[in-house]
Amino acid sequence: MAYTKSKFTADFEAAQQAGLSYHGMAKVVKSIPVEEAWDLYQNTRRAPLRMQIFGRHIFDQNEQVVKFAKSVPSGDSKQMPDFMVGITQTELDNFGKTNANESGSALLTGRDSWNLTINDVWVCGAAHAVQEFHPASPINARNVFSQQHVLTITGRELVGLALAGYIAVSSNKDIDTIYRPSINNKVEDLNLVDYQVTIASLKTVNDAQSFLARKGFQIS
Repeated sequence: MAYTKSKFTADFEAAQQAGLSYHGMAKVVKSIPVEEAWDLYQNTRRAPLRMQIFGRHIFDQNEQVVKFAKSVPSGDSKQMPDFMVGITQTELDNFGKTNANESGSALLTGRDSWNLTINDVWVCGAAHAVQEFHPASPINARNVFSQQHVLTITGRELVGLALAGYIAVSSNKDIDTIYRPSINNKVEDLNLVDYQVTIASLKTVNDAQSFLARKGFQIS
């Protein structure tokens, strides 16, 4: 069920405070006003393409990606190197940005408008609207798990999808994977507080691996 404004406000404020404290970011990343978060939630739910893309943002690789594309002969389908695969300006142009001011299919906020709970808001908004998620970078251990933080941002997004009852539909379990709600999905149950509590319960990479595996997400 989609959030009401009052329920969203209560959950967002609680989750944001807990998240900043738990991740030791209270003095590093600022709190985002609930009105801004609410606008992001609503814009995400209204995405014209009814889907979202997620994965690593690699804007520093734009120049290399362009050079690689020009080097590939017409009609050839040479595989792009892994480090060049992700969300670039091309994806933003094609799919549209999602933030507090725009409604598209790729999350992009300014540096002062982002924190981990804002990222969770985006996942919740798309899940509550029963949108598909398409990875823009490979779903593998390198891109999902972090020895320092347990999960990368991509990994955190997968946890949200797992909580919402999404399944991975793919022929090769890599970048062609599509994440969509299962028949017995739990999109109505996904909320910001439970999302943060679940993240906090995953203390090690093994914990995260086991959680995702139990939910049917096998990470290579």
